[in-house]
Amino acid sequence: MEEKESKNKFQLIALWLIVASWILRGLTTGEFLDVSGLLFLIAIFLYKLIGKYNPTEVLKIGGIKRAKITTLLLYVLGTILISFVLCSWILPKILNVDGNRIAQLSRSFLEAGKSKKYPKPIAMINLLNYFLYGTFMEEFIFRGLILRRLLLKYHSNVANIIQAVIFGSAHLLGVMSMPTNYKIFMFISPTICGLMLGYAYIKTDNNLTIPWIAHYLVNTIPLIVYFIFGMIMVA
Repeated sequence: MEEKESKNKFQLIALWLIVASWILRGLTTGEFLDVSGLLFLIAIFLYKLIGKYNPTEVLKIGGIKRAKITTLLLYVLGTILISFVLCSWILPKILNVDGNRIAQLSRSFLEAGKSKKYPKPIAMINLLNYFLYGTFMEEFIFRGLILRRLLLKYHSNVANIIQAVIFGSAHLLGVMSMPTNYKIFMFISPTICGLMLGYAYIKTDNNLTIPWIAHYLVNTIPLIVYFIFGMIMVA
């Protein structure tokens, strides 16, 4: 029993971190009912109803587990570097897109703009909390569920490409009125990130913790830079 509790301790910490970030943001903004939070509750409820799993077991199924610090740093830093070089520098030049225009319609930058209505310390907490559980939910769905299932049927490279294309396509929702080159960017950029996050997941024995941290930092670093310095980075 003690051994089982010890194995579940990491998932329990992660669960409380997700819940705490959701509650803290709700307390500071009054916005408890957002899409990411609702999806998380629905996923937990369905796993409990169908499979009789408790929340920590659900996180373990998705791949939330410990990672070696060297492995974590390698994949997280690699994902951040490649993402920013390709998506913030090379891709915008190739497609002739303006970062300011992307920021006007990007959910991430809209969230940053909304947070600016609050005092700076609270605004920063709102951003960091929002993306903590928001990126977890995206990783849980696209890597922890979709990619994990695809790996049972297809070669890892094929499975990774399929889930990355689905991930990129999901980011097109709400931007269909944009010019064609912007729509292409809004598809290719997250698809590239999805490929790298999926690669990290596969190469670390389906460890969701690593792509979750990488995804969180890829989302929050540009917003912190934008919030403090007014500079726009897109990834």
